[in-house]
Amino acid sequence: MADSIARTYVPLSTMVDTLHGIQGGQPAVDAINQLGELIIQTTGGAGVTDPLSSLGSAMIRMRCAEFIEKIIQVTESVLSAGRIALPRVSLLKADLYALGLIQRAFRGDPIAAMPYIQTSAVRGYPGVGLARLTPGGLLGRSIRNPAISQLRSALITSATLCAPGEEMPPGAGRAFGLYDLTPAQRTIIEPKRFGRASYVFTLPDGPAPHVQGRSAPELNPAWIAHISRILGAAHKAGGRILVLVPSFRDVVAIAEAVADRMAVLGGPAGAAPTQEYIRRFTADRNAIWITPSVWTGFGAPGLLQHLVIPRLPYPQIDAPIFRAMEWMAERSAAPNPKSTAYLAARSECENLLRQGRGRAV
Repeated sequence: MADSIARTYVPLSTMVDTLHGIQGGQPAVDAINQLGELIIQTTGGAGVTDPLSSLGSAMIRMRCAEFIEKIIQVTESVLSAGRIALPRVSLLKADLYALGLIQRAFRGDPIAAMPYIQTSAVRGYPGVGLARLTPGGLLGRSIRNPAISQLRSALITSATLCAPGEEMPPGAGRAFGLYDLTPAQRTIIEPKRFGRASYVFTLPDGPAPHVQGRSAPELNPAWIAHISRILGAAHKAGGRILVLVPSFRDVVAIAEAVADRMAVLGGPAGAAPTQEYIRRFTADRNAIWITPSVWTGFGAPGLLQHLVIPRLPYPQIDAPIFRAMEWMAERSAAPNPKSTAYLAARSECENLLRQGRGRAV
């Protein structure tokens, strides 16, 4: 949730799809494609995020801003013609609003956000985005200052972020802007009855997830085989198995390793939307679903017999929001800007792990 609040992102291919077939839309498509080509040339490959923060990137930032301005102007002209179905109008207006914010940031407007260009991890589709550094600030200020807001209270529910009697973890508090409320400003309501869960931990000296000594992360075949044996044991015991992994690369590797012994949902073949996977998973009492998509937001009380977490959901340290934190720390002359990003990534990992284990509650 915090990531979706903190990031504004426009995938250019999606905007092209929205404009496809619209009368007068080709100039906008041409401008989008020009921006996409610039992003691909600058990043040099798939799965790259670049905030263009170095001195040598100033010209590219200006070119991005110019292309975005052209996209906005041409697309607004198409909208003003009034020959577009309402769903497309809503999508394009949302994209134009986001592009306006991103363009301002690329031009250097003093806003607490970092613009960036990005290519998708698998196919290298280009896009532009904006990483906000204090996504929970508005909620926090509103709660603290009811005189300037109509907001009097906020109800935040979670069965997993806090154990009974615990305070909200700092990372979650920062995401909501509620990390320094006084006891008089907050109330924690807990149920009177709790269920039970048992844990089975893997060997502490088991294989590491990644091959050591490689410049780029590479999944360790020994670790994949180790996780396959764990899944085999859970499958033999019977019941639904949910496997939460940090990335789709893990999904493909584990699914291929067990394909000759068990059928899994989420593998490289027959990809489907998350809701379709949920439907299939719920319908089959012995389903195995490997996914990075439901660490949060998937309620399955009484549905799971086994929850497998092969490795910690530590986010990529070069993700836009963490790069933005480091960038802002550098601008404020902090003594160790990189540690700011690492601490935030560790906090995000802790929150995801808390919520992921709660899928079995």
